[in-house]
Amino acid sequence: MAALIAEATCGTLRLALLRIGALVRRSVRRIKVAMASAHPHQAEFALAHARLTASAPA
Repeated sequence: MAALIAEATCGTLRLALLRIGALVRRSVRRIKVAMASAHPHQAEFALAHARLTASAPA
């Protein structure tokens, strides 16, 4: 799963999330992902989210 996130495009992540039933909503400024609490790769997506939000401009 780490390789998927490392080189993923929005479309790749969307397909991976759709396979497990996540809801992906895109707008001009944000991408929102809603996934089940029992998601099998929850830790990987949480780590990716933490790293992306830590490097985002304020």
